[in-house]
Amino acid sequence: MTKVELEQYSRINADIRNMVKNLDELQNLINAPADGQRADAAGKYRELREIYENRLDEMLGAKLRLEKELAELPDPTVREIIGYKYMDGLTWTAVSTRVYGYPSEDRARKALNRCLEKYF
Repeated sequence: MTKVELEQYSRINADIRNMVKNLDELQNLINAPADGQRADAAGKYRELREIYENRLDEMLGAKLRLEKELAELPDPTVREIIGYKYMDGLTWTAVSTRVYGYPSEDRARKALNRCLEKYF
């Protein structure tokens, strides 16, 4: 696990939400009463659904890999730091305040860096 992968985590979650939304909207279009235009578009709908499903599968695979690595971290404090920073998008100062009870730009960041160097 790298910082780059952690930074992509929130983007992966957003992509998953978007793909699920797109699939739901597409399914609603497919299920709508058919008229001449919709019947002609059925092939395009199927193609789009396949694209969305493939992208969703890719994003879920990336999330699963990260989640497995996170689950193997032996330090629950570092998992908490990762959650606040990369999943919730908090600043380092806010992360330190939540985890350690006081604001510090460096404490949580350094704890994460030490953990990544040690285990990855």
